[in-house]
Amino acid sequence: MSPRNQGFRHKKRLGQNFMMDRNVAAKIVDASEIGENDVVLEIGPGMGSLTKELLSVAKNVTAVEIDERLVESLKVDFEDNDDFKIVHKDFLEFDISGFAVATGSKIKIVGNIPYNITSQILIHTFDHFSAVSSLTVTMQKEVADRILSKAGNKNYGILSVYAALFSHPKKLFNVSRGVFNPKPKVESSAVMFKIKNKLPDDLLDLDLFKKVVRKTFGKRRKMLRNSLKEIGECTEFLAENGFDLRRRPESLDVEEFIELSNAIHRWQKSDSDS
Repeated sequence: MSPRNQGFRHKKRLGQNFMMDRNVAAKIVDASEIGENDVVLEIGPGMGSLTKELLSVAKNVTAVEIDERLVESLKVDFEDNDDFKIVHKDFLEFDISGFAVATGSKIKIVGNIPYNITSQILIHTFDHFSAVSSLTVTMQKEVADRILSKAGNKNYGILSVYAALFSHPKKLFNVSRGVFNPKPKVESSAVMFKIKNKLPDDLLDLDLFKKVVRKTFGKRRKMLRNSLKEIGECTEFLAENGFDLRRRPESLDVEEFIELSNAIHRWQKSDSDS
């Protein structure tokens, strides 16, 4: 029996706010630019409103759901649809790259995601960027605005830099609280991240780039000369190579973070060679 018909109790710890408006679900799917032959991965199908719309345009839809009650319900609801598969798993533990290899295709990911793990979902997807062609999700409007902020804006942060490095992000439209059950306390936005085919050719060390971004924004009120101390005694080298260490991380765009991390990479290499 479907949860709709049995007094389903939402699990707050899972951030369950199910999309119930078919028109909004259809609008999201249409904006996701999904074709008949695309391989689609849905994050947290919930009660299946978005799933139905995905299956109306695609012939290969796999949903990843952490709640066993919903898994069993969706198996019943879509038991006659051979285009649908469901995996009982935490999306943050789902092997996106392995899934892409198994399907022989890059993946288009869509979902009405739990807002309490938005950052983790984005980072997990970006970690598998070479296996993904796009990510379209609903998220808290305030978070969407932060992610889409540009350098120099007070809301600009780690996810803003990551999104600019790995994708071409854009807000599709805002979503009313009234389309969800239970109704969240915040407004939402649908956002699409068109994942880049490759990273910039001049990026020397992706792991170091991420570390530099995390460490500097971890002390975003401090100047670079202070926040970079956790990485090593690189500030003298950076100053000698023309970096203004009086700047703060929110003033650096993604290209400048690449230049900064590349310089630290060269310092580390020269330091190890000496």
